[in-house]
Amino acid sequence: MMSLKVFNRKYLSLAPILLTIRLFFYFSIP
Repeated sequence: MMSLKVFNRKYLSLAPILLTIRLFFYFSIP
């Protein structure tokens, strides 16, 4: 349970970066 909470925290902290990268590729590819 503790490890899952830590994993969720890391994923939430990286979520904005992943979203920006996904949007970047989505807009860069015509």
